[in-house]
Amino acid sequence: MPSMRNLALVVDSDAIERRYVSAAMAADGFHVVQVGRVVEAMVFIRRLDPALVIGAEEDLEAFEPYDVVAILRGMTSAPLMILGDEDMPAELRSLTEGADFYLRRPFTALQLLLRARTLLRRSAEEGATEAASLSSDVLRRLTLISTDHPATDWEGAGIEEGEEARFTRRKLTA
Repeated sequence: MPSMRNLALVVDSDAIERRYVSAAMAADGFHVVQVGRVVEAMVFIRRLDPALVIGAEEDLEAFEPYDVVAILRGMTSAPLMILGDEDMPAELRSLTEGADFYLRRPFTALQLLLRARTLLRRSAEEGATEAASLSSDVLRRLTLISTDHPATDWEGAGIEEGEEARFTRRKLTA
């Protein structure tokens, strides 16, 4: 099945972080499928062959002793980005098991998108997918993401218009 070059699969049991990541990816023109469990991700990888898979490290560890990063890597050649807040050993483990990048919290929407674009560009260079350039319009919209999604959508995180949202250990801060 050919890969959908602008489909991102976001796997995160934390609904707030999942919506934040999905909103950032959608603002950059991605079609986004959000799932809260790794088992659901496995189904969608088979059905849709996404261009990029973004997963929260905490969700992947729930399946120990199974090597979920390696399983996902075995199911898709799409870049695999892991979101986490662990120390160097956890990062190295994810990378060793097949992740393409480990993005540590706190991170901004811009950091997420630039890393996603880098992964897709490298993947395109290898012939796996084609990446679009990050437009200035998208950069402008990133600073307005909190305007598009009022603070009530972020469960009272207190994000004001024009502020950059940043993640800390499993919660959103302004």
